[in-house]
Amino acid sequence: MKRIKLLTLTTSLLSVLMLASCNVNTPIIDDGGDITEGDFEYEDPTTGIVPDDGNGDGDGDGDGPTNNFGDLDIEVISTINADGTFVAEAEDCDTSGCTLQAGCGGFFETPGAPATASNGMCIACIAAPSILAFSFTLEDKCNVEFQTVSAKYESSFNLDENVAYYIDKKADETFANTLTSGGFKDFGHTEQNQWYNWKTVSLGSLDLAKGTHTMYIKVNGAFPNTDCFNLVATNYGK
Repeated sequence: MKRIKLLTLTTSLLSVLMLASCNVNTPIIDDGGDITEGDFEYEDPTTGIVPDDGNGDGDGDGDGPTNNFGDLDIEVISTINADGTFVAEAEDCDTSGCTLQAGCGGFFETPGAPATASNGMCIACIAAPSILAFSFTLEDKCNVEFQTVSAKYESSFNLDENVAYYIDKKADETFANTLTSGGFKDFGHTEQNQWYNWKTVSLGSLDLAKGTHTMYIKVNGAFPNTDCFNLVATNYGK
């Protein structure tokens, strides 16, 4: 990830860009909600092959990045208790299962104006194979639309070809719900805001029961710079 000098823009432009970031009515963070996960081995969904762990020995034995969802520290980072938009900050996901892009110093970045991120930080520089996850709690049943607030410089980048998003697992460890962006690739960039031109992309919606649920994220190619995830709740308690 290249570092660039961000140009100073007018206050009106800053306001417009901030509206494109994560919006929230009342985010409620549960700091004590660690989720215990069973084993779930990362594998390429197109080939069924467990990829190399990144240490060069080709055995995928875990000497490199974690290849197992069960090894992640999955925490409840958002609680939904009404209709509205709730935020799960991407930087609150555990990154121990992530592979760092060559030339990057870490997974966390703090964009300056005019690309200010929600809560001041985003995650970036993630390459395949990588896995992330976070949990959220519904205090009653509702419909939830899942949105990623992300940016990618390359115009040819197709979100679904690089990242797979899932909600919950079944007892047999397969995924219960698959989300899709519909092949979104219209991220684009501007000269003033090349790496953090945030776009809010819908990944679809699900009717979910009361309780704790988990979003699993598999990076099969490159991961876009990600500010946060919006969880848009409707029909709460109905």
